[in-house]
Amino acid sequence: MRRGPVLVTLALAFLLVMGLLYRMAMAPPSAVVPQAAPPADTAPAMKRVKAPPKSTPPPRARKPRIVSTTGSRSTSDLSLDDEGETWSPEAHRIEGQVLGERSRPVAGARVTYRTDGKRRTVKSDAEGRFSIKARGKKVVLQAERKDGLLNVRSEPVTIEGEPGEWEVDLVLESKRHGGLGIGVAKHRDGLRVRSAVDGGPGQRLGLKVGDVILEVGGTTIAGMGLREASDLIIGPEGTEQTIYVRHKEGDEMHYTFRRQVIEKY
Repeated sequence: MRRGPVLVTLALAFLLVMGLLYRMAMAPPSAVVPQAAPPADTAPAMKRVKAPPKSTPPPRARKPRIVSTTGSRSTSDLSLDDEGETWSPEAHRIEGQVLGERSRPVAGARVTYRTDGKRRTVKSDAEGRFSIKARGKKVVLQAERKDGLLNVRSEPVTIEGEPGEWEVDLVLESKRHGGLGIGVAKHRDGLRVRSAVDGGPGQRLGLKVGDVILEVGGTTIAGMGLREASDLIIGPEGTEQTIYVRHKEGDEMHYTFRRQVIEKY
């Protein structure tokens, strides 16, 4: 085998490569053309994340406020219905307070409310407050307490219309209340005497079973409801009231009596 031509070829290739490397090493460095910075308006902007503003809750709507006056009283007992009931979500939401003398809260007062033909009760807490949910377009509320045998009530408050939120103050007179000391029934001409408490104002006047009270305080009570007519007889203990009576024997008389708290028959 002849090695001469092969060696010559390899030598020539080596010399060619070395020549190229020498030329590259000796060539002047090429100029680097700096690139212009992009215009400011085309430079990418930094993203800023802005926290959303805190939402300000809408101002709370003020509940309509109703304040009862004092003075309504009744001798009749309540037929209570405190059974639980499933309330409609569309119901009146009533919050309130039972107040006495000098706007002092009355704890443990019974608050009666009537709606949908039913009567229910709740009691005021230590601060005199109560809370009620009542469905129906008409709700009638009253606060009451016991003075001896009598139920003393505030003036009623009536809420009518579409369901809403209400704030109600029910005012009870602080002074104890008394009456005539008689049991009565409704009569076409007024109130018929059914009983009289021993030692009470009615007995001292000489009222007897079967007598009919025709007027109270100068007001004719014929046609009045039992509660409405009885309320005229009751008032703060020690105050005076007048009645006009037709006795069972037929004679008619005017009397003035002083109201008394009746503890028992």
